[in-house]
Amino acid sequence: MGSTAVSGLRAKPVIDIDVVLRAEADVDTAIERLCSLGYTYQGNKGILDE
Repeated sequence: MGSTAVSGLRAKPVIDIDVVLRAEADVDTAIERLCSLGYTYQGNKGILDE
């Protein structure tokens, strides 16, 4: 997916992660756990909930 899926294109030094959770109530815990592993949470990038 993305630029790393295009043959011959160099990969960017950033990994985008899409996390699927069972419940919206689990979001804060997921963010905390990923941050504790060194990932940086950057918000919803302007995508509003529907």
